[in-house]
Amino acid sequence: MLDPGTLAIEPGAPLTVVGTGFTPGSPVSAFWNGDPTTPVASTTADGAGAVELVATLPPGTSGNGALCLMDAEGRSQIAVVTVAP
Repeated sequence: MLDPGTLAIEPGAPLTVVGTGFTPGSPVSAFWNGDPTTPVASTTADGAGAVELVATLPPGTSGNGALCLMDAEGRSQIAVVTVAP
C-alpha cells in the first residue's frame, strides 16, 4: 500500500511518501510519470518491507501525475499526485 500523505502539493514542495509491501532490505526508488531514468527519491525497505521517503518532483511540474515506487525485485506501487499550478 502506498500513501503519499497528501495528494495535492505546491510546485517545488517536498512530498513525503510511506509505503509497504516491498521486498525487505531492498533498494526502493521513486519515479515521476514513468521516467525510469531519473529517480526523484530513493531509500531502502526496512525488515518488514516498509519505506518512508521524501520526493522532490522535477521543476515545472504541474497538474496530475503518477509517482511510482519500485524495488529491486520489481515490486511497485503507484499513487496519483496533483501539483497545484
